[in-house]
Amino acid sequence: MSANVFPYLLGLSAFLFTVGATGVLIRRNPLVVFMCIELMLNAANLALVAYGRFLNSQEGQVFAFMVIIVAAAEVVVGLALITQVFRLGRELDIDELNELSEVDDESLSQRSPLGAGDGLAAHVRSDVTEEATV
Repeated sequence: MSANVFPYLLGLSAFLFTVGATGVLIRRNPLVVFMCIELMLNAANLALVAYGRFLNSQEGQVFAFMVIIVAAAEVVVGLALITQVFRLGRELDIDELNELSEVDDESLSQRSPLGAGDGLAAHVRSDVTEEATV
């Protein structure tokens, strides 16, 4: 890699990281926040590979590969959590998702179309009791 391109790659990496960090701080949707985190990790990968190429070393690519593995694991866990929250009928808002506990009946009855109860489980229980009475 020529020495003329190296500063531009670092500038691009810094720009992408800044856009990702701004998205994490401003946005409230968990899916958008995860995409912004992925953008930040890809910006770090770009910087690692650029430094590796500039120094004629393979270490930048090895570290970038490790970051990709960690990012893949983070996406799996994050999407599983978001899917579970969506199934419970809770609001997908970062400010509202500060705990991984069940919500109380009052706030669920205000947000969920299923009414009071514990979300999906209450809906399933009502279906089972209706079938049992028939």
